[in-house]
Amino acid sequence: MSKEGLFRCWTTDERLTATVNRWQDVRDVLETDAFVWLDLRIGDSGGQDMAAQSGVLSELVAGYFFAPEQGHRLLHSSDGVLLFLMEPADTREGFSPLRIWLAPHRMITWGPEGSSAADALWYRLQQEGWTRSVPVIRGLLEETSHRLSGMVLQLENRVDDLESSLLNAATGFQEVSIGRLSDLRREIIELRRNCTPLAAVFTELEDTDIPGLDQESGNMHLGALSKRSALLLSGLRDLWDRVLVVQEELNHRTTERTGRIIYSLSIVGSIFLPLTFLTGLFGINVGGIPGSRSPAGFGLFVLAMLVLGLVEYLMFRRAHWL
Repeated sequence: MSKEGLFRCWTTDERLTATVNRWQDVRDVLETDAFVWLDLRIGDSGGQDMAAQSGVLSELVAGYFFAPEQGHRLLHSSDGVLLFLMEPADTREGFSPLRIWLAPHRMITWGPEGSSAADALWYRLQQEGWTRSVPVIRGLLEETSHRLSGMVLQLENRVDDLESSLLNAATGFQEVSIGRLSDLRREIIELRRNCTPLAAVFTELEDTDIPGLDQESGNMHLGALSKRSALLLSGLRDLWDRVLVVQEELNHRTTERTGRIIYSLSIVGSIFLPLTFLTGLFGINVGGIPGSRSPAGFGLFVLAMLVLGLVEYLMFRRAHWL
């Protein structure tokens, strides 16, 4: 049992707004017409039985609710709507599951590792104290969407920094930025993989008759969430295009740098090729080598090589190779 309680309970009539440990404390509240939000803070082992035995969830719904399923998904039943969402995790990188059960006058949430969106909603309720079901439901979905928006904004800032580094690049840009670029590409792919089904879920949710929810008001706000998810996807596509441009520029600069190095080595090799030929020719150990018996032979040979090297240099300059 958690020292923070088995669950948090909020009712729109404020009959119960607390973190509690006993199911008995909320049974009477669940039987009223007030909207109840119940945030379960228990592990999946034992949690399914407790939720089903208490009557908070039916046995069938509890089986799906605590299933170790990943990803975004929307399930319909005659009693309500079950949402499978993935939200950005505060305690580690990546995403963590969030389950939401929407039924008449009732919203039940649970995350195996806790829910940062539920924590933020609980804080907002403590500060603002909503009295209608629509703001509570919308608030939870908005928190999930806001956190995804925050991740996209962070990625945008990192891409901006990378582009600035590229514009003001020194010679060490390639070595410094390859790792950063790889991390950005991986995170954008992961975000797109999560935002694409989330946008589809919000779009489907907009057209879903949620029991106990004012459809005219509720659908209007759910439609706004759907549009925001579409904008997130559009922003991620733009980020991906910008990262590809940076990747192409990085590849171009790397290729250009490699080409300059190879070109310089080729020029140096071309200059020393005839000189190497001469040293090899005059270095053979046979008779008749010109100047071998002259005291000034070595000096004349060195002078000839210097003149030859200078002639080659002038020829390369004239041909604009240097």
